[in-house]
Amino acid sequence: MKTLVIMPTYGRIPFLGRALASFLSQTYDDKELVIINDDANVELGCNYKNVTCININKKLLIGQKKNLATNLGYHDLYIPHDDDDLFLPDRIANCVAVHKEHPEIGYYWNQKAYIIYGNEFYIDANTINAMSYTRKCWFDTGGYTHPVNSGEDKAFMDIAKDKLV
Repeated sequence: MKTLVIMPTYGRIPFLGRALASFLSQTYDDKELVIINDDANVELGCNYKNVTCININKKLLIGQKKNLATNLGYHDLYIPHDDDDLFLPDRIANCVAVHKEHPEIGYYWNQKAYIIYGNEFYIDANTINAMSYTRKCWFDTGGYTHPVNSGEDKAFMDIAKDKLV
């Protein structure tokens, strides 16, 4: 499955190196990363294979950036990746395996997460950003339509549940 990892960002340069390293360490090969930057004061560039930086001079909602990325070429699977998140090397491979084993699933939410926040370590934290969705799911739900920059993944999943179940 051709997979696109979508990383919206705005002025968070200190986080991007680790998030990019997290993508590059993934064991799954048929993957691409698109970083959508809408900070007009910062121009991003990247020379890694399968990584594209798109700089936009207009502030967009996070959901709008994810919609823009989803429209870039044809991919079978989409995985949002926040610019301050790190994932274990098999994250993409695991998502692909679930979608291949269950092609009827439009989106998959891996509810198992380990989060380090400050000096605290949380196991099985409820994190919404560990999801993946198919191209069909994105079209069936109408994409990200949430009107604010918070909760867009949860809103997308709620729409997907209503339309796909």
